[in-house]
Amino acid sequence: ADIGAIARAFAIAREATSVRELWGEIEALDNRVPAGVQYEMTSETTRVLRHATYWLLARRDRDLDVERVVGRLRPGLAELVTAAPRLLAGRLGERIQARRQRYLESEVPDRVATRVATLEMLPSALDIVDVAGSRKAPIVGVARAYLHLGAVLDLDWLRLQVEGLRTEGHWQSVARGTLRDGVYALHRQLADRIVAGARRDDPVRAVDDWLARHATAVEHLRRTFADMGAQPQIDFPTLSVAVQSLRRLAEG
Repeated sequence: ADIGAIARAFAIAREATSVRELWGEIEALDNRVPAGVQYEMTSETTRVLRHATYWLLARRDRDLDVERVVGRLRPGLAELVTAAPRLLAGRLGERIQARRQRYLESEVPDRVATRVATLEMLPSALDIVDVAGSRKAPIVGVARAYLHLGAVLDLDWLRLQVEGLRTEGHWQSVARGTLRDGVYALHRQLADRIVAGARRDDPVRAVDDWLARHATAVEHLRRTFADMGAQPQIDFPTLSVAVQSLRRLAEG
C-alpha cells in the first residue's frame, strides 16, 4: 500500500474506534494510577489500531474515503462496545473480564477499564459490523452468532495459540500474522455463511443448527484441537494444520 492509503486507513481506524477520546481519558489518569498501567492501556490501543489499519487496507483498499467509511463503521462498533458485557462468553469473555478486573484493582475508573479491556474484541467487531452491513442484519444478532460460533468451536483458543508463537526474525513474524489473519478470515466466512441463511430472531439457534448439520466435520475439528492442546508445545507446523482443518470446515 502507498503512504496515502496507509494514512487514510489509520485515520479511519482511529476515528471509527473513538480511540482519541480514550487516549484523553487514559492521559487524565496521570498520578492517579501507576504509570505502567497507563503505558499498558495505551499500548493496547496501538495494537488494535494496527490491526484495524491492516484490516481496512486488506478489505477496503479501493474505498478509503475517511468520512464515508467512518460513517459505516463507527455506529456499529459503538453499539458493540455498549452491548459487550451481555454478549461476551467463553475464553474471550473470561479474558476480557480478567483484564477489566485487573485495571479496576489499579484504581482505573470503571468506564476506562471496561473500554480498554473490550478493545480485545475489536478485531472480531470489525468483521461483525461488516457482515451485519453486507447482510442487512442486526449487529447484535450477528455478534451473538459470531461469538457463539467462536466459543463452540474454540476459535478463541486457536487464536491465542497463534498469538503465543515465539518468532525469530521478520519472516516468522509474517508467518504468525498470516496464521492469525487466516483464523479471523475463516471465522468471518463461517459466520457470514450461517447468517446468510439464518432466521433473524434466533442467531444462536442458527449456529447450532448449522453445526448439527456438519457434525462429522465439527467433531473432527474438535478432536484435532484437543489432540494439539494435549501436546507440551505447539509450533508453527501444528497450527498450520489446525488452520487448514478449520478451512476445510468453512469451505466444506
